[in-house]
Amino acid sequence: MSNTFESEARKLIDHHHVELREVAIRVSERTAWDLSLPVAVIDARKQPSIITVTSVGTIGSVLRTSTVIGNPLIRSFLSLYGKTKNAEVAIESFINDPETRQEFSELYERYREEKREGGLPMWSVEDASRFVIKSREAFSEGDVSLIAILDGCEISDHRIITFGSSIRSLRS
Repeated sequence: MSNTFESEARKLIDHHHVELREVAIRVSERTAWDLSLPVAVIDARKQPSIITVTSVGTIGSVLRTSTVIGNPLIRSFLSLYGKTKNAEVAIESFINDPETRQEFSELYERYREEKREGGLPMWSVEDASRFVIKSREAFSEGDVSLIAILDGCEISDHRIITFGSSIRSLRS
């Protein structure tokens, strides 16, 4: 994690220490990792930030998961859209390219369906899978798994960072 992310994560942990202490107590009571393990999601896009406690297995109910935003073509599209702030220009650049037209059209339609079905997808299936694995590792190291939703970057209107904090430090 970069120093900027570490600093942002530390501020969020300090701000939500009381709520995170409760999560740490619940995690410390567990003898083994499973999908019902509590995790916390901190939405810091607006102030004050909001914390939601859920489980590893239901993280998709808090962070909408996409089957397509992890695809390199959609990532390239989102990056171009972020730079130009013009969806039509970004779409046309992929539709007008004979090498990407067909695949992009199909992926973009699935992306639009995901948005219609439940709002803006927050992260990819691959991101969610990595978080599950990371939460298991964090548990074995005595950490609580955390996710922060931060203000956007050139690819999206939000950034997501995953990190952990030691149960011991949160319980104090």
